[in-house]
Amino acid sequence: MRPATLLMLGRRPSSGAATEAGPITAGRNHFTDAAGRPWTYQGVTMFLLFSRWLNGENIGPVCDWCASLGANVVRVLGMVGWRGQAFGPNLTSNWWAGFLPFLDYLAARQLRVEFTVFADAQIVMPDQGEQRAHLRRVVYAVGSRWNVFIEIANEPWQNGCDPAAIFSPSEPRGVPMAYGIYDFAVSQRADGLWHATLPVLDYVTTHNPRDPDAWSRKGKDNAEYRDGSGDGSRPESPLWPGCHLAVVGDEPMGAAELANCAGRQRDPNPDAHFWYHANAKLNGGGSTFHSDNGLQAELPPADGDQQKCAEAAALAWASIEPEFQTGDYTRGGLEACPLVFNPAQFPEQTSRIYARLLGDRAVAVAIKPTPDWVPQGAAGWRIVSTTGPQQSLVHLAR
Repeated sequence: MRPATLLMLGRRPSSGAATEAGPITAGRNHFTDAAGRPWTYQGVTMFLLFSRWLNGENIGPVCDWCASLGANVVRVLGMVGWRGQAFGPNLTSNWWAGFLPFLDYLAARQLRVEFTVFADAQIVMPDQGEQRAHLRRVVYAVGSRWNVFIEIANEPWQNGCDPAAIFSPSEPRGVPMAYGIYDFAVSQRADGLWHATLPVLDYVTTHNPRDPDAWSRKGKDNAEYRDGSGDGSRPESPLWPGCHLAVVGDEPMGAAELANCAGRQRDPNPDAHFWYHANAKLNGGGSTFHSDNGLQAELPPADGDQQKCAEAAALAWASIEPEFQTGDYTRGGLEACPLVFNPAQFPEQTSRIYARLLGDRAVAVAIKPTPDWVPQGAAGWRIVSTTGPQQSLVHLAR
């Protein structure tokens, strides 16, 4: 959402780039800022931004665009093996000379970066020993820079990297780090129950399922990564105690122009992007807006579908205060839900109401309700304000 439009809606970015400074702590269940307040990760995929910097291109307009959305993080790859665009520390002569100036350039613009060290490592740096040495050099070079997160690998299962094998949780680091691993290992133990395990560092990055009909509600899975889930009765429902770390929906369904969506995991519908990012902000540590143009670190068409989807994500971010991620969880169908819930208006496989309660305040998001749905307060809650598609993001009080 362009800044002027946000002001018309009576809201400002809740954690935008204009106010970003100071270290972020990855503590129990959520991130906190330098003042100890809950902080939400609001990222934008800009995979080739570092490559463009190394090529001497002007990345200022892209950074300005991200900041205009209220984004506080850009997600950047440290290497790729893409044909005609491959780069990395062994392929690009100025990689190390440009690395720290790149981080400092973003800091000067009050933008944080999630620097994903390995992508296409099976092409660019397949040797595990070399990966281990390179990662340690990156960690040492970054030091304790306030504006850096490190994700070791993007989708490590297909990018030639085993993050847990090359970096131990006991190793020193000056910034928050994530493995990039989000698939549970499931096994049956002597108690007869199925149990889930997951290697973690300081925070977790998930790529939530891209079900074309229901992906926008699956940001709620991040709360289950954080808080625990499953009853252990079958492999599909393993007991998981929860990592109790901040969990970021780091690569959800991507936005694309409608003409480029056929047969791909892409959604040009701004409403779905609004619902996902609102859901992820309520039920986890934040999210990253993912898009076709973001893969190339390019601006989207000014009036195109990706721009509209980005504006929808920005509105979701701006409309929920970070502290609500610490609130008590409830959903449609539970007695504590602050909105009236009619199951007929929320088809089981595609839509939900999710809410968080903080004392006498609540925020609820109604995801993909039927067209006849209108928000109504329940259980003594009154509606304070609404925004988003079908006025589906609701602030309440009692």
